[in-house]
Amino acid sequence: MDAETQIAKLLGKPTGSRKNICCIVIPAGNEAAMLEKHLELLSRQTTKGFDVLVVGKPVKVPAGMNVRFCEERRPVGSSGGFGLGQVQAYLLGYEYITSADLDCFPISSNLVERLVADAKRTGKVAMPLSLFDRGYDPKKSKQNHIINHYGTASRKVLESCGFMDFRFYKGGEDVEMQKRLEECGLVFRDADLSVEHKNKECNHLETMSLAGSKFLYYSKNFIIANLRLSAYCLRKGRLPSAAKYFLSTLAALANYLVVYRNHHDLLAAAFIDGLSLNMEKVYCARKATIECLSEARGKGVAVLINGEKGGKDAVYFKPKEWLLSHGKPSAILHLASAMVRVAANRADYVEPSPKFLDDYKFFIQYLVLVKPIKYTDGKLYRERGGLLGIALSCAISLAMLPMLFAACLAMVAICLLDRSSPVAVSNLAENLGRFDSYLMKMEKECSQKGG
Repeated sequence: MDAETQIAKLLGKPTGSRKNICCIVIPAGNEAAMLEKHLELLSRQTTKGFDVLVVGKPVKVPAGMNVRFCEERRPVGSSGGFGLGQVQAYLLGYEYITSADLDCFPISSNLVERLVADAKRTGKVAMPLSLFDRGYDPKKSKQNHIINHYGTASRKVLESCGFMDFRFYKGGEDVEMQKRLEECGLVFRDADLSVEHKNKECNHLETMSLAGSKFLYYSKNFIIANLRLSAYCLRKGRLPSAAKYFLSTLAALANYLVVYRNHHDLLAAAFIDGLSLNMEKVYCARKATIECLSEARGKGVAVLINGEKGGKDAVYFKPKEWLLSHGKPSAILHLASAMVRVAANRADYVEPSPKFLDDYKFFIQYLVLVKPIKYTDGKLYRERGGLLGIALSCAISLAMLPMLFAACLAMVAICLLDRSSPVAVSNLAENLGRFDSYLMKMEKECSQKGG
């Protein structure tokens, strides 16, 4: 079967017709309210010379906009929404295809017009600056330019570098394609254009409390994405980059052993399915979540940012901008010393301030390994093991390193021989067929398990 026939088994026929050369792909599922808000903001752009292709159910459309809808025949996941939407837009004949996360909203009024002009002028994928809030200070925050935050690619770029891999199902498709584009020198960052994207998930405590399958896929897909990227760079003769992604895989596996030591389902997803490049594994709802007590008992100690007021026993961390302005070695040394101070404190749990929770989202996953955390909901979240557990996990990581090195090397070799990745025009029908089979398998298995 050809690609058009295969994608018709995954997505319904798009409504309407092509009226412009640019198409903005928005995977929306059933999120009607957020989609309507997004479309309303798009309607205020300086040009109406673009179409929108929504992967999801139809909603009310602002006047003057050409919005096309194609519904999922069965849930295709976030990666499926982006990847299939991008492929569908390509098959519909659009010259420029923009990928936009549902909750990534335009700020610049000339965003679409300028991105298309950038892509046309540079021959690269044009990306705006992605902000987490409108009070963004470039001196205090990292600058993000992300493919799924209004990255705009031409047909020529997609034909030369490939599409987003919809077979990841949930997570990984953006990282894998972003890095692939960067390795090809095909990313143009326009810092004069901006979009706003607010992460719904506050930090590790909230994400680990979720019982869905999302983070099983994330754990596995990060490993597969890096192994594939290492092989991709080897094909291109970029040995330093190949080594970088190879080492990133090893570092991620070592980190998982520490952070997820109490979550065997996440470890299995990374170490068994990730290291075997298993794209066919179906994950239903998670059973294990982080341990939570309804109320905090014992004595707590405040964890604050320098400048905040607290008791004499409070543990202070340097501001986020300090971490960003200093090198990684200095930042790691500061975080390690702060962890030791938290562990040495005789308190039964820590109570981070709201500012700490906001600035140190990335660090909560390590802090909770040392002491239980009293969160903003008044509940106590904890991981078993403490410092002894961390030391044991690190020892296991070191002992496993030669075996993991050999396993990663073997998988990179397999990736080198795999011509189904990255997803390209030449293998598109094959990958669409595999994804359709996977979704049917998932539907059957998860209905049987009730997840």
